[in-house]
Formats: sequence, C-alpha cells, structure tokens
Amino acid sequence: MKQLKIKPITFEEVHNSLKEEVPEEVISTINCLIKQNYWPIKRESTFSVRNLAFDCHISEDKEALEEKIVANWYDDIIDMYTNAGWNVEYYVTDSELMFS
Repeated sequence: MKQLKIKPITFEEVHNSLKEEVPEEVISTINCLIKQNYWPIKRESTFSVRNLAFDCHISEDKEALEEKIVANWYDDIIDMYTNAGWNVEYYVTDSELMFS
C-alpha cells in the first residue's frame, strides 16, 4: 500500500481545532470569586457558574456566556485549576463550581 502524504484527520484534531481558548477575563473572574468565597475553616470556595458569568467583564449576553462556560470551557477550567493544585468539582444540579 502506498504511503500517504496526507493523513486522515482524527476526532481529537477536529475537536481541538474547534475549541475556543478560555478568555483571560474568565480566569481572572474565577480567581476573584475563589478569593471572595473562600472559607478558611473548610479550605474551599464555592460559587455558581451564573455568578461567574455575571461578574465577568466580557461584553456578551450573560446567559449566553453562562452556557458557553459550561459547554465550551468547563473541561479546560477544571484542568487549569487542577494543575494549579485545586480539587475542582462541578455540581450540575446547582450549576456550582467548588474549589478545595
């Protein structure tokens, strides 16, 4: 069989090419919300994705931004903060993020 110069695209390549980077404004807002909602005794900080969307300084419809955070950036946010030493949990029923 002849060696192809062009390889078929993989699912991961398609997925990664469509991914949008988490804006710095979202990360900055998460950092502020972690500080504002931090409970030293419990060593945790919990806030809703809605609070994140409404506190974020991105000129976009806040409900659309809330959906975008969950749909597009959720995994990246978890990975970034896990790599920074946080245990991150997302509670779907309350749409809350908990950092501990």
